[in-house]
Amino acid sequence: MLFKNVKIKTRLMAGFGIVLSLFVICGVITTLYLIKSDRSINTLKEETIPYALIAKDIAFNVVQVQQFLTDVSATHDVEVFKEAEDSAGKFRLDVAKVKEMFRAKNDQESLRRLEELESSFNNYYETGKKMADAYVNQGIEAGNILMEDFDNTSIAITTKVEEFVKQQTDEASLMSGNVQNSIKQIITVLLVMSLITIVSGILIAWYITSSVVGPLRRAVEVSNSIANGDLTIKIESDSNDETGQLLHSMDNMVTNLKTLIASMKETSSNMASASEQLSASSDQMSKGVISQSDRSTQIASAAHEMSQTVVEIARNASSIAASASGTANIAREGENIVEKSVSEVKDIAET
Repeated sequence: MLFKNVKIKTRLMAGFGIVLSLFVICGVITTLYLIKSDRSINTLKEETIPYALIAKDIAFNVVQVQQFLTDVSATHDVEVFKEAEDSAGKFRLDVAKVKEMFRAKNDQESLRRLEELESSFNNYYETGKKMADAYVNQGIEAGNILMEDFDNTSIAITTKVEEFVKQQTDEASLMSGNVQNSIKQIITVLLVMSLITIVSGILIAWYITSSVVGPLRRAVEVSNSIANGDLTIKIESDSNDETGQLLHSMDNMVTNLKTLIASMKETSSNMASASEQLSASSDQMSKGVISQSDRSTQIASAAHEMSQTVVEIARNASSIAASASGTANIAREGENIVEKSVSEVKDIAET
């Protein structure tokens, strides 16, 4: 219910974010295992295998010392002592290398056992040289007496060497096993994380697609219903994302359309009533116009008669004016005659 109110943009970003996060987690875990494997491989390459080989060389040199001293005892060839000394020197050099490694690792227990091995070798070597010298200088009986001590020290040194070699080979085997386990873990992590990422991606894609396509499909159905004139459709949405807002807007549109249509019906009814009133008024006006037309006809007849009378009066007035004009002329002529007579009288009187 909560995710229905999440915006589509946020859903998409969250979905891609989850998938990318899984890839990042997978990469980080794989990198850590690879680093661990790399360290194990480096240890195996630089320490375990070389020192396991050194352990083999130590065991070989112990055997060589025994072989050379036995040859001296059997052949009385003292020159072979040099070869025994070379092998003993190689043994000590190899032991010194291993000691350095144990000191660097602070492996006190291994260092102690190595020192015991070196001490046993020194005892073994000195016993062997005494035995060989006895065979050469004192005879077989003297040599045979020391042979028993040499055999005992040989057994002791051989046991310690075997333990040392076993320790180094076991460590090499352990490191090899660690590398193999790391590789197996990397493969397992990759497979599991890939499976989780694929399943998560499918579920997220399905959820986002459903949450978007479903409401859009509903919006298309509503649009088609409105286009077909069906305003009785019910639009329901329980989300506040973009699709939910779209459905809410369409619901408001349907409500507004219903109100508009109802208003238009009411307006049409009022217009029909007004049209009827207008039609009735037009009939009354038509009757008034007809009555007024009759009155106008009567007025026109009266006006025509009045016009005839006026014309007649004008004619009479013209005759009267002509008569008056003649009278005025006669009066002016009489006035002139009077003035002339008065003038003559004045002239006679003056005379």
